[in-house]
Amino acid sequence: MKNCLIEKVIKLNFPFGDYALFGSAPMFVRGLREEMHDVDIVVTEKLWQKMQTVPGWKMETASSGDPVLRFEELELFGGWAPGEWDVDALIRTADVIDGLPFVTLANVLKWKKAYGREKDLADVKKIEEYLIALK
Repeated sequence: MKNCLIEKVIKLNFPFGDYALFGSAPMFVRGLREEMHDVDIVVTEKLWQKMQTVPGWKMETASSGDPVLRFEELELFGGWAPGEWDVDALIRTADVIDGLPFVTLANVLKWKKAYGREKDLADVKKIEEYLIALK
């Protein structure tokens, strides 16, 4: 799982149970993506509030219209769009791989289907094939 972005996440030293990696990270860690250009991280309300005061993190607006805190290639989200998501449940049910929490592929699949962008459709196929192979 060696990747400089994953190393940056580890260096954040976030409290376990307060965050989970989402977006392409759950695919990358399972070999369904060859690279990642950024890391999307969903965080609890408590961590979201704390990180707004940490120097270097900038509040911006994501393409979804949601607020995002950015630091280099790391992006923190207090919510997740499209749709309504229980961020605490996403974090609580995350798969722990090499000591890091990754949102389950089942939830990534639901999210990518809801988003429906062209790039997501290829990911949907990869995830569905991967999940079928696991059965």
